[in-house]
Amino acid sequence: MELMISLQPKQRQALKIAENSPVLFYGGAKGGGKSHLIRAREVIRRLKYPGTRGLIVRKSYPELLSNHIRKFFAEYPITRTWYNKSEKAIYWPGGSVTEFSYMKNEDDVFTYQGREYEDVSIDEITQHKELVFKILRTSVRTSNKEFIAAGGRPSVLLTGNPGGVGHGWVKRILVDRDFKEGENEDDFTFVQAFVQDNRALLDADPGYVRQLDDL
Repeated sequence: MELMISLQPKQRQALKIAENSPVLFYGGAKGGGKSHLIRAREVIRRLKYPGTRGLIVRKSYPELLSNHIRKFFAEYPITRTWYNKSEKAIYWPGGSVTEFSYMKNEDDVFTYQGREYEDVSIDEITQHKELVFKILRTSVRTSNKEFIAAGGRPSVLLTGNPGGVGHGWVKRILVDRDFKEGENEDDFTFVQAFVQDNRALLDADPGYVRQLDDL
């Protein structure tokens, strides 16, 4: 089985950093290819490390469906045959699982206490309060000995743009690097992504930058 994964230079840079960073924030601007990076990383990690679990989170189900589930099927058509619609999960060959979830309300995050994931990806993190990040991060751990022996490290990938209810805490920790007691600065990495880093988008839609300027 072969899956074609296309990444641009800034995305490849972020993917490499994410292998060794407990928390990576990729983004800071619209059009930087953030959601695509999440999906590509999920494919790579679930196949590279059999028997592992990944979680992709958006704020609402319509966003989750249009920005990730349908695009997963478009970019990697074979995954449709491994998708369980009722569980919103892809069951990969080798025993890995990718779950898709949405958190419309802040309290939804408490259903994830006690769960275990090798990877959690939160798309548009600035739509969430800090509590959502903190609770989900406690689920990023592993008891998979094969994963550890292969050099794998549990990780969190965050993407986002300025604005939103989580703008302040995201900027404080990941951009300004203004840490409070108990926060380890070595755990957090920020890779700035601009629309100019997404050549595929600009080639397909040359007028997109003008739309951003108008916005």
